[in-house]
Amino acid sequence: MNIQLFYPKFKVFDSNGNPLAGGKVYTYEAGTTTPKATYSDKELTVANANPVVLDSNGEAVIYLDGTYKIDIKDSDDSQITGWPQDNIKAASEYIEVSDFAKTFLDDADAAAVRTTIEAAASTDIEFPRAYLAGLQLFNDTDTDHDIGINVGECRDESNTYDLKLDSILTKQIDATWAAGDDAGGLFSGSVAVDTWYHVFLIRKDSDGTIDAGFDTSLTAANIPAGYTAYRRIGSVHTDSSANIDPFTQIGDTFLWNDPITDVSELNVDQSSGALKTLSVPYGLKTKAIINVHSLRDGKDDHLYISSPDVDDEAPSISAAPLVSFPTPTDQSPYYTGGKLEVYTDEDSRIRVRGIDTSVPTFIIATLGYIDRRGRDD
Repeated sequence: MNIQLFYPKFKVFDSNGNPLAGGKVYTYEAGTTTPKATYSDKELTVANANPVVLDSNGEAVIYLDGTYKIDIKDSDDSQITGWPQDNIKAASEYIEVSDFAKTFLDDADAAAVRTTIEAAASTDIEFPRAYLAGLQLFNDTDTDHDIGINVGECRDESNTYDLKLDSILTKQIDATWAAGDDAGGLFSGSVAVDTWYHVFLIRKDSDGTIDAGFDTSLTAANIPAGYTAYRRIGSVHTDSSANIDPFTQIGDTFLWNDPITDVSELNVDQSSGALKTLSVPYGLKTKAIINVHSLRDGKDDHLYISSPDVDDEAPSISAAPLVSFPTPTDQSPYYTGGKLEVYTDEDSRIRVRGIDTSVPTFIIATLGYIDRRGRDD
């Protein structure tokens, strides 16, 4: 039976109520001084160091296997009041451990330690399939090359691991990947012009450390050695100077700070559907947010815009699929257009079709797009 000690992380406080940064958690066979391993994953395949060293938040991921004696000391190996504690048991003894924890917290010594030890259920509490919250991207201080990632958490692409980012992380697209904040983020090669890069949260195999970086591959094919689990949390695009195009992310909506004119054509026959490429991530199906404008020859030159994944059908003013934009009938020359959201195909394209006529001027500006970032629909 395997449990994780205190979900989502085991956390220890010092006598002043502050996180026990750098504290040490020693684990032994119950009733002995024989070291016993704990683990950083629920499958019990990656053993923790013994002692486990707590991070700056006084936290660590600790999965138990069986029954333990646990001792806690500070970074200088000074004893923490209330420890060691013996016969801390895994999942089959969940109620006993829970009762022990509650008793400990009610004891007078708890005021000096303020440490919670509770066992999760034997099945562990995990994020739901494809879960993602937070982890929004932004152009950081070096707006041309740096991307900041806000705190948040998600399930990895394989739905095996929970990935949690506890503090803002900044990665540099113009430097080779290196672990840590404000460090290189490019998994492979040199940053290229006019290219989509996907932003991944990644997990280190050995200790569960979370990091991030950029790859042109949607499957993180160039992920750094020692990292296996990943999740795409967004995408960014470089311009003709290999600088990141500035954007604003609100939830799953990515808005270009400077909307992009993607289509500006003359005398394009729209009597059958024509595919138009937009400034949205390549290789994904996103919902493009566009403004459309056209100068028409005749007052019946209506316009229908659709996803390439549905049938190519002629627009109509009286039957499905109807029209996306009708042409005004009370003025000349005739204009049509407006704002629309439409799904793209994986080649970043939408379909445009008119009613059997030539369109003298046809313009589409891409304002942004909606990217579900791997969530199940």
